[in-house]
Amino acid sequence: MDSRKLKRRKEENIIQKIWSKNTLPIILFVMIFLNYFTLIKLNYNTKASFAAGTDALVPAFGIGFIILCFFYIKKIKISKAMIIQFVILLSVTIMWTIVQYLNVKTGTYYLYDIFNIACKFVNVLFLFVLLMNMELDEKYIYNFMRLMIIFGLVSCVFNFIIYKEDILASLKIITIDTKIIEAKSFFAQKNQFAYVLFTCIVSAIILIAKTPKIKSKVYRVFRVLFYIACILLFLFNMVFTQSRTGLVVTALFLGLYLIFTDRIKILPKIALIIILGIVGFKGVSYLYEYNPELLMDKLIRVKSIDTLTGRTNIWDVALSVAKESKQTLIFGAGRFKGVEAINNAKLPFTQFHNTYIEFLVSGGIIELVYFISIYLFVFVKVIISKKMDKRYKIIYVILYITYYIYMISESLGRFSIGGSDCLGIIFFITIPLLHSNSIAKKDRCEVQNSTYLENENLEDIEGKEENVFKEN
Repeated sequence: MDSRKLKRRKEENIIQKIWSKNTLPIILFVMIFLNYFTLIKLNYNTKASFAAGTDALVPAFGIGFIILCFFYIKKIKISKAMIIQFVILLSVTIMWTIVQYLNVKTGTYYLYDIFNIACKFVNVLFLFVLLMNMELDEKYIYNFMRLMIIFGLVSCVFNFIIYKEDILASLKIITIDTKIIEAKSFFAQKNQFAYVLFTCIVSAIILIAKTPKIKSKVYRVFRVLFYIACILLFLFNMVFTQSRTGLVVTALFLGLYLIFTDRIKILPKIALIIILGIVGFKGVSYLYEYNPELLMDKLIRVKSIDTLTGRTNIWDVALSVAKESKQTLIFGAGRFKGVEAINNAKLPFTQFHNTYIEFLVSGGIIELVYFISIYLFVFVKVIISKKMDKRYKIIYVILYITYYIYMISESLGRFSIGGSDCLGIIFFITIPLLHSNSIAKKDRCEVQNSTYLENENLEDIEGKEENVFKEN
């Protein structure tokens, strides 16, 4: 009987651990993977690019939020700030709904734009508003980073398997008769792959900054070397995506981190910057001599640099849609109406390659201001957080600076449906928000000690009361 009870208790403890709030970072990664899975299934064994339609992405979107619904039971702490944010979200959603209702009456609506309102509401509610007061143990936040690195490593392996000949031909190790194709791993587009690699590099930097529990110098050196090797692998693969924005933003992030980190002393830092500068210059010079086509035509793309590879053309289309009337400028025309305008202009794009313009076209000035305010809210919360260590604050500040630049050239974190949108919201809003609220080891010890002292005092008081009762 005792063995049965013991076994039942062990099972209950396992269930409690699985369903505890500290598993949230793992659930968030699962959501990202589910949203990318549809694309992976279409592209994991082919060089062709297959995009997934909105209807194909709905199941993954729904499953992720159903899991969150069950997870949030009895774990949400309602606060004044949360209520204010919910009221703002509700007000903005009502405005979007009214605009689409008017579009329905005039016959100019798009069904997916109506569905997109629900997606935006659910994303903001579950991945921002309801998590404003969620407190996790800090050590569990890093599980998300580790999973992102594993995801990045797997995508790099697939990238080499699918594009082995193209990569080797780009390096002029072999020659092939066919055209060299830009590497994209098992994603639909090269920019999606570069975007994922960028988040993997940031994850590696955060884990390098983390102080490990094991004090062995050998382990610590090996650990840092492993993450540096991961970063180099991610950079190597990013070069062959030929994503200019991804490479520039990643280089800027790493450069700013190297300059502002307090983990390296000043003299070694200066020496390292000089060495990396010389190596970088020599590397670019060597690439120009060895393979000028890869540098000038593939990476820099000199011939199309004036239009940023056609981006300025689609931005003109987007602004014309936004300025169609006062209503579209203030409340938006709808994301899918904007996509139709791109198709009518006969441009080979399905998005505007600018997150700010995406906001403006989809929901007007109101959406642009509202969504930027969410990013700024989390940014400020990270800076003023008393729970977060300074070394992580430096990383997040640099991350936001580079991410805001990234959004100028790519459509990221639009609070809509899809892998890139899900990754953008979770990585740049939810995780920093959770990290700013997380309980560090020293704080956890203080809480445990204060609870222990309270229990000790309570036992003393109860003991004294019992003695008095006996004397009487």
